[in-house]
Amino acid sequence: MEYKKHFTDDELNALVEWFKQRMDRLPASLQLDKATLIKDLKHTVTLYFDVVHLHKDNPTYSGQIYLLFKIKACLEEQFDIQ
Repeated sequence: MEYKKHFTDDELNALVEWFKQRMDRLPASLQLDKATLIKDLKHTVTLYFDVVHLHKDNPTYSGQIYLLFKIKACLEEQFDIQ
């Protein structure tokens, strides 16, 4: 998914549900890119659920929300979590 300032409720609900269904299969940590290491992936994802819930309509938080989409894409590609 490409970055955008607003995500639809359907996109966000599907994203959160995707993570919830696979939470037990997530790796402990994730090297998202050369500069981004997420040491406690499950904890981080859970915290970002609050960002989605509380700030989904505020474009200031679209970067944090987009990070969840990037994490999902990385997990699908590197760990074959579908």
